[in-house]
Amino acid sequence: MNNRIPKIIALVSSLSLLAPLPAPGQTAVPYPMIGQPWYQPLGYVPASSTAVTTSTAIVNLLYLANTSASPVTVTLTDNSTACGGSPCPFWPAVTIAGCTGGAGVGCTVYIASLGGLVAAGGVKWSASTGNAVVGFMSGTYPTNLIGEDWPLPLDGLLSWAQQWTPAPAALPIAVFPPGASK
Repeated sequence: MNNRIPKIIALVSSLSLLAPLPAPGQTAVPYPMIGQPWYQPLGYVPASSTAVTTSTAIVNLLYLANTSASPVTVTLTDNSTACGGSPCPFWPAVTIAGCTGGAGVGCTVYIASLGGLVAAGGVKWSASTGNAVVGFMSGTYPTNLIGEDWPLPLDGLLSWAQQWTPAPAALPIAVFPPGASK
């Protein structure tokens, strides 16, 4: 029985690749279809907290590039009130170093696979300095959860994940310096 679970997950994962992609320039829609992909087109992350999606969303990818000479911090939150009556940061604030050669030269790029983090009520982002960080974010809308389930209780989610997550296997890793024989 347990041998079937990875195959089922692989099948479900591969089926999600068959979902149609959004049209170029399409942004997150206010009334999403279940399972519909969304993305925030490449553009500056605003200085004030701004909604990227206004419905509960699953976030898969984050791309940030600082184009200024100074460091800039980007904050990502959901649109819930689950953190003491305020939105919850679903990813740690990211401080991106400034460009080493001045504005636009030797700039720092931050790319993160967020692995399907759920942002209850939607996604908001902001930068400590406007018009400095170019950003892109993408994900999907939930397909099998209902509004009453948000936010998910973390302890229940962790126990479920531990139940279905196999113990990590040790991977052999070898690092060879340039010119060394393998």
